[in-house]
Amino acid sequence: MRKLTIIFLTIVFCLTSSIAFSETVKPEFLKERNGIIYKKKVSNKPYSGYVEGKKENGFLVRGAYQNGKKEGVWKTYDWDVQLWTKRTFKDGKLDGISETYYDNGRLENKINYKNGKMNGLSEFYDDKGQLRFLETWKNGKKEGVWELYHQNGQLWKKETYKDDRLIKTEKF
Repeated sequence: MRKLTIIFLTIVFCLTSSIAFSETVKPEFLKERNGIIYKKKVSNKPYSGYVEGKKENGFLVRGAYQNGKKEGVWKTYDWDVQLWTKRTFKDGKLDGISETYYDNGRLENKINYKNGKMNGLSEFYDDKGQLRFLETWKNGKKEGVWELYHQNGQLWKKETYKDDRLIKTEKF
């Protein structure tokens, strides 16, 4: 009997979660108050659901809110409906991989975040796809070896950081 109750409660939870996220609204029907997103006409409850539509800058945005905060993967598309950014959020903060793309569709940067701060390896490319910088971050501070590359792809310089302070520089 206990097992049946647990299964029933799990099914009810899944159904109510999917119902909460079954709604999709346009950005212009949402408003921000104290860092939390609400629907304009029903402003007493933080919004949970999907958002899709054009923002004031003309770019198309797709993502979801959970209790008024960004959650999961958010994508922004430019005027030509080409992917411009892809970012992952958890509880309203960047958390995971964030990617930005050039107009030609090539990757501009790939940055790792944890709890809203840069954390781990970050990669930066030019518009031809050539690697320009490799950076390492720890809780929003420079940490470890950073590599800077010439336009021809050759390593130009290495910088070593410890707790946001430059420790060593090597030029090649």
